Amino acid sequence: MFDIGQYERRVRNGPCFVCALVAGHPDYRHHVVYGAEKARLAQRVRDHL
Repeated sequence: MFDIGQYERRVRNGPCFVCALVAGHPDYRHHVVYGAEKARLAQRVRDHL
């Protein structure tokens, strides 16, 4: 069952979703659809920081 309270706490207090995803944080696992896109996303995030 989905815990909305836990989700809200994670969204409000946790790391930036995109930054955690690119860093490979285990709580933000995802499927790579196309490798070059991940590389471009990582570069955009690094440029933004």
